Amino acid sequence: MYIVDIAGVDGRCPVNDLKILVDEIANYGDGHLLERPALVVANKIDLFEDAEEYSEILLQLHQVVEDTELNVDINDVVEISAACGNGLQQLSRIIRQTVKRGHRDYHSI
Repeated sequence: MYIVDIAGVDGRCPVNDLKILVDEIANYGDGHLLERPALVVANKIDLFEDAEEYSEILLQLHQVVEDTELNVDINDVVEISAACGNGLQQLSRIIRQTVKRGHRDYHSI
């Protein structure tokens, strides 16, 4: 699970953060970790006041998922607010589905 602070409250860019995370995983060992089922989680959605900026960042995160070798199947980017609890039930369901998919993939080898 790749969790990024979509609001960038500490001055960081969530799109760049995701790119860095993917690069680090790709460069670890032989890069096989990218083959594992994954989720991208955009946290702190409650801190956005500008809907246009929010939509643009989400589009960019989706683009990073498309452009990389991440093994994302269910939702490209899951939007949550851990502080408010928004999206956490959906995230829990998607985590279970992703783990089941990974378990099936592993046992089919």
